[in-house]
Amino acid sequence: MIQVVIKSLKMFVFGITPLLLIAGGSENPVNNSSVEQGAFHFQFSGIKDESMVGKASFQLKNDVDEFGRVTKNIELRFVPANGCKADLISFIIASNDNLNRINGTYEIKNLDRLIRQFSGVYGFADINELSELPFFAKDGTIAIHTNRKKTVFGNIEVTYENAEREPLTIKGFFNAN
Repeated sequence: MIQVVIKSLKMFVFGITPLLLIAGGSENPVNNSSVEQGAFHFQFSGIKDESMVGKASFQLKNDVDEFGRVTKNIELRFVPANGCKADLISFIIASNDNLNRINGTYEIKNLDRLIRQFSGVYGFADINELSELPFFAKDGTIAIHTNRKKTVFGNIEVTYENAEREPLTIKGFFNAN
């Protein structure tokens, strides 16, 4: 009898407990618990290695061209706090389709043209300390999630390039309102 109880206990501990732990895992890979509402925390690497914090905001917009076509946009703006070397980091997520659902992972598209009727993610960073010309997003992703307070939060991992083809990678978390 004792052997049956011990065997059952072992089966529960080593067989069922790991399944319960895996099943209880979070669907949301974003850990923004350390980022306040309306703020961001990014880590730079490449030609410059440093950390940056500041204010984060987002806006939903509809742009209509002269032919009446509607492009829905999510604009993310990150303004560094005093003492940081960057002036502005910004992304525009545009879609010719319906952007009623903000949640998702958006991939950066490399643009070699004007952005009229563009559908995808366009990003730039104005970092005067490193270059007088802005850095443009070349590769990476932005993951965005919403909550009931009508704020968006997520993470970014984006590689930029300036006019001299110097790379700059930004990784981090944001919570924009």
